[in-house]
Amino acid sequence: MKIIKDIKSLKTEIKKHKKSGKIIGLVPTMGAIHSGHLSLVKQIRKKADIVITTIFVNKKQFNNLADFEKYPQTIEADIVNFKSAKVDILFVPENKEIYPDNFVTQIKLDKITDNLCGKTRPGHFDGVALIIVKLFNIITPNLAIFGEKDFQQLQIIRRLVNNLNIETQIIAAKIIREKSGLALSSRNLRLDEISLKKAPLIHQILLKMKQQILAKKNLKSVIDESSKELAKSGFGTIDYLEICDEENLEPIKIFNSKIKARIFIAVYLGKVRLIDNIRLY
Repeated sequence: MKIIKDIKSLKTEIKKHKKSGKIIGLVPTMGAIHSGHLSLVKQIRKKADIVITTIFVNKKQFNNLADFEKYPQTIEADIVNFKSAKVDILFVPENKEIYPDNFVTQIKLDKITDNLCGKTRPGHFDGVALIIVKLFNIITPNLAIFGEKDFQQLQIIRRLVNNLNIETQIIAAKIIREKSGLALSSRNLRLDEISLKKAPLIHQILLKMKQQILAKKNLKSVIDESSKELAKSGFGTIDYLEICDEENLEPIKIFNSKIKARIFIAVYLGKVRLIDNIRLY
């Protein structure tokens, strides 16, 4: 595995592979690598000749600076994990390599960020879009893979690629879970032992909600009951608990089996914000 820290060297390496007709696959990450990330590497390896991963904690997507400062950074372990997964190139740039002192460009998203994480984390997805466009321009991957746990992010990147005519195929990967049902996340590293035992209740509640909704129980009452159950179980602020259309991420108020929909949640456990979602129908 080649570890590259500067854009010029990375572009030179990629040019060499593309000249020989190799398919480039990209797995962007912010580090704190877990088996969910490694599953993305494994999946894209089936379609790509060269797999590139990145580790860059993108400050511009954090609307809360304290959250950025607490984000887990485990670079040495991450390198070991990526080597074992047979990654070909790891790009680990410094902040100034991506955002030099004279950097003034922004990307402004509309509508698809009005709900869910876009509503509760203003500016977050503008920062996500900026780093994704930067990485796509630097690496020019044929393929890039993103997990469905961050489903709003996935849909935004799909829209971004379509709107800006970026020639990168976006692959969606299913959520990887612990045996308990807890969705794998780098943020899980910040949970203490008690919280780790409690966190799987999120998925259990989502599954229960799905059963109730498919049985045509009133959506608002399902959400209200589930919110109360989370509060009684020791969870903190619920940023959102909503049923939304998969395509446009707008809330659904009435059961409609003709619309592809998901239940989305963002809830605090202690000081850690956890997100999850499941498809309804």
